[in-house]
Amino acid sequence: MKYLFSIAVVIGLIGCSAPAPAPLNPDDVSQFAKDFHTGLTGFDDAIPVWKDGLISTSTYFNAGMEAPQQVDVDNVDGSWFWEDSLVTDVKSVEVYGDAASVYGTVTYYDFGMGWSKNFHGIVKREGDRLVWHRWMECRDGALARDWMGIQTENDKAKALMTRLYWASLDADRKGMVGMRDSILAEDPGMALAHIGEIYMAFLAGNGEAYQAAVQAAVDLCDDEHPAACAYLKSLHSDHGDRVANATLARAMAPDDPLLCVNLAWRMAYVGDDVDGAILVLEQALERWPTMGGIHNFMGYLQMSKDNTEQAEKHFRMYERLCPEVANAHDSMGDFLRKMGRLDDAKACYEKALELDPDFSASAQKIQEIEEEQAGA
Repeated sequence: MKYLFSIAVVIGLIGCSAPAPAPLNPDDVSQFAKDFHTGLTGFDDAIPVWKDGLISTSTYFNAGMEAPQQVDVDNVDGSWFWEDSLVTDVKSVEVYGDAASVYGTVTYYDFGMGWSKNFHGIVKREGDRLVWHRWMECRDGALARDWMGIQTENDKAKALMTRLYWASLDADRKGMVGMRDSILAEDPGMALAHIGEIYMAFLAGNGEAYQAAVQAAVDLCDDEHPAACAYLKSLHSDHGDRVANATLARAMAPDDPLLCVNLAWRMAYVGDDVDGAILVLEQALERWPTMGGIHNFMGYLQMSKDNTEQAEKHFRMYERLCPEVANAHDSMGDFLRKMGRLDDAKACYEKALELDPDFSASAQKIQEIEEEQAGA
C-alpha cells in the first residue's frame, strides 16, 4: 500500500472546566485536506506535513485490510512521497459538531502520467490545528479480486510466495534468490514457487535451466488452479501455444498484474503483436499505476516503436518505484544506450551491479560499451 495517511477515532475525555473546542468551518476543513495532501510530495520535505496532520491515535483503513490500524506517526520515510505533484479535489465536507466528514479524490502525477485514488476521512481539532482522526483510501488496484491465487493453506508458504510474486513482477533478481527452496520446504506442492528460477534462468540466457524450471512448475499443476497452470504452460512451447495459454490465464484472472505482463510479453515476442501488447499494459496500468514491472515492459515496447519520449517516462517511473532493484537501472541503461549516451548508460549498469553484484546482464553490457568505446 502507499503511505498510510491515516486517521483515527479518539473520543477524548474533556474535563468539566475545559473550554469547548472552536466550531469547525467547512472551508477551513477543505483547505486543510488540500494542504495536507499537496504537502505529501518532495520526499523528506513531506515528513513535517505528515506529522503535523496526524496524531498518535490516528487510524487508517485501506481496501483489502482486515481491520483498521493505528498509525505510527514517527514511522515515516521520505521515500514514500515520490510523486512529482498532485491535485486534491475535495468533493464534500459535512460538519457534525466537533468532527467533519471529508470526501475527495487525489490525482498523482509522475513524468506527466497520472493516477487517482478516492479518500474519506474524519477531521477534528487538536489544540490550534486540524488533524485527521480517521482516514480511508481506495484505489482500483486495491479492489482487484480476480487473481490466479496462491495455492496453499500454509501461512508461511503463502507469505513467502507473496514476496516472490511481487519480486517477479518488479524483476527483482535479488528478491527471488533462494525463494523456491524456502517455499517448497513449507509446501512441496506449490507450482508457482518456481517462477523466480524461471525468470533468473531467462535473464541469464540459460535455455536448458529455463526449460527445466518451467517443466518442474507444470508438473505440480492441478485442476484446482487453472489460471496458474495456464500461465505456467504459456512459458514454454512444450506445453502448447504460448499466446493461447497466456490469453486463457488472463481471461480467468483479468485483474492479476503478473498475468497481464505475461500476456503482453507473449503477444509482443511470440505473436509479433506489439500494439496489442501495449493495449494490454495500458489496461493493466489503469489498475496498477504504481507497479514497477509494468512500466518496465511498457518502456521496452515503446522503445521498440521508437516512441522514445514515452519510453523514457516509463523507465524513469520504474527507477522511481524500484530504486533498490538492479533491473530498474539496467533497463534505464538500455534506453540510454539506444539513445547513444554510452557514459550515462554505463553509469546505470554500474548502479545495477552495485545493488546486485551477480547481475551478469549489466556486467556484460559494461564490457560491450568499453569495447565499443575502445574501438571508436
